Amino acid sequence: MIRDVLGQLDYSAFAEVALVAFLGVFVLVAIRTLRKPADAYDHDARIPLDDASEGRHP
Repeated sequence: MIRDVLGQLDYSAFAEVALVAFLGVFVLVAIRTLRKPADAYDHDARIPLDDASEGRHP
């Protein structure tokens, strides 16, 4: 009985739902990233250049 039910399912709808979910999350992350002020990224941009990082002990 379960085999018959699973055999009749149309799985293409799941692929479309997954694609729409991915695009939605991608757009939300892109909007959040682009709306963040540029000076908020300054600290993150300097991390590789800092000689004395906070978590490092000599």
